[in-house]
Amino acid sequence: MVYDAAKVGDEICLKIVENLGWLNAIGIANVIAAYDPELITIGGSVTLNNTKLVLEPIKRFIKDLSVNRIPEIDVTPLGHDIVLYGALAMNFMEE
Repeated sequence: MVYDAAKVGDEICLKIVENLGWLNAIGIANVIAAYDPELITIGGSVTLNNTKLVLEPIKRFIKDLSVNRIPEIDVTPLGHDIVLYGALAMNFMEE
């Protein structure tokens, strides 16, 4: 509901989305510092249904938070099947 309200310009929800972007960027900056990836993909239903609202703040804030080069940050190409792929991967890891 927060993202739906942000899409129509609700100021409080836009601020919440901005703060979530900041927090996500902090987490991604930590991943970049630890692993120096070339690509980071973000998935989940919130991201897939609100791509612009999720990615834009992350890409804007990551520049100030990362000490390494900034990788490509994009939405997962696996779409809504990402959960299925994760479950399959976990199954094979247990064997």
